[in-house]
Amino acid sequence: MKMLQLLKMKNTNKETLIKHFDFLVSTLNFKLKEIKSDNYGQYAKFLSNSIGIYVSYEFRDFIPWIQVTKLKAGDEFVRLPGIYIIKEWYKEKEFKLQSFSLGEIISFREGNEYKSYFNEAKTIEEAIKIIAELIEKYAKDFVTGDEESFS
Repeated sequence: MKMLQLLKMKNTNKETLIKHFDFLVSTLNFKLKEIKSDNYGQYAKFLSNSIGIYVSYEFRDFIPWIQVTKLKAGDEFVRLPGIYIIKEWYKEKEFKLQSFSLGEIISFREGNEYKSYFNEAKTIEEAIKIIAELIEKYAKDFVTGDEESFS
């Protein structure tokens, strides 16, 4: 019985993710390239011609992690590496970071702590709905590939 409940929860989360992120597919020409659920989380990749969005929601946390990455022609979308690798990249004079978390975008734009938006979230569906709303409100220029936003 417990396994059946877990399987049902995973499918419900997938449907919820697709429902709340429909604006990416229907309006902004993204494709849902990958969605994966396991015992501890849900992960999804949305890709357009120039932008990759990675959604990671681990069930032990109540705060989903979102990465928005500008892709160059032929680039594969990969998760952002750790801070020590990024520090090495910045040693190159011409380097410009082209990947940001939703938390970084909100912090830069509003000065608000990302996790504060999830204080009232009680369910996974509520958290997924919140991240979709936050992307539309604070990161729409990033997901459309606006050059100025990334610079």
